[in-house]
Amino acid sequence: MSARNVSVVIPVCNEAENVAAVIADLAAFAPGNLDAFELILVDDGSDDDTAAIAERAAAETRISMHLVRHDRNRGYGAAIWSGIRAANHPWVFFLDGDGQFRFADLQRLLAAAGDDLAVFGYRQKRNDPWYRRLYARTWNAVVRLLFDIRVKDINCGYKLLPKLALDAVSPLSMGSAFNVDLLDQFR
Repeated sequence: MSARNVSVVIPVCNEAENVAAVIADLAAFAPGNLDAFELILVDDGSDDDTAAIAERAAAETRISMHLVRHDRNRGYGAAIWSGIRAANHPWVFFLDGDGQFRFADLQRLLAAAGDDLAVFGYRQKRNDPWYRRLYARTWNAVVRLLFDIRVKDINCGYKLLPKLALDAVSPLSMGSAFNVDLLDQFR
């Protein structure tokens, strides 16, 4: 199984300011780094122009994009699972659509992926206000204490997983506890 055949899942909700740059970053990264890929953008009930801007950006960069739309905001986990269900390649890579991540860092995950190894990224420096960073540190500590999940950044939306493994797990959380649920099932 080649880790260079990847379904890229990007959940977005009201990311009109960021989505074009994220798609342009994928368009710059993919040639020479991925053998085959598909972009699955999941619009989780945006009430701004996120979907239209994404469609224009995909057309301008000549990326084929599968747009999955939720009629209302269903939550982060639901958006990710919609993308996973739409994925066709042996590997699924997802990252948040807020522009905090760069596709160039995917090289590290691809290099670390074996035939069936899930690889989870983490943020060295969060581009969030202080209160969100405090919330994240508290959340990480609580999850480590309650679930004994030992990763640096539990809610980091930068993960590469085998599609077969994702097909074998059952989603329990569709909201903010999605990452805890996913990591718990992959231990």
